[in-house]
Amino acid sequence: MIKRLLFAVPVDILGDISSIHTQDSGTPLAGFFISRSLRQAHGSNEDRNMKKLFIGNLPQDATEDSVREMFSAYGTVRSISVASDIFSGRCKGFGFVEMEGHEARAAQTALDGNLVADSDRSLRVRFDDPKASRGRKRR
Repeated sequence: MIKRLLFAVPVDILGDISSIHTQDSGTPLAGFFISRSLRQAHGSNEDRNMKKLFIGNLPQDATEDSVREMFSAYGTVRSISVASDIFSGRCKGFGFVEMEGHEARAAQTALDGNLVADSDRSLRVRFDDPKASRGRKRR
């Protein structure tokens, strides 16, 4: 009798050995335990709690370090990208910051609407809205 496996993956990819059950009899065979790095690659709970914030009305002299300093008061900043002009290297006025969910909400409520230093423009901090979820616009 041939037993069908639910999945089979090489040990070097997955890590520790655990057990797998066959589809027809339910008896355990040699199997694998999924490692932390593989879970992260396929979206673990850590990745689901991360929130991406859009920051608008940044001054032209803003850098990644200055934005990190501004947001690090509210939690750990995972990643920053500030849009800059190709030729001059100056900030285009917007960027993105990635933080944990509760820290991102605290940063948004604290920083949204605050005046930017040496400017009369107020900072805009919003949760990033991926283009795929916006839907198609009618003409």
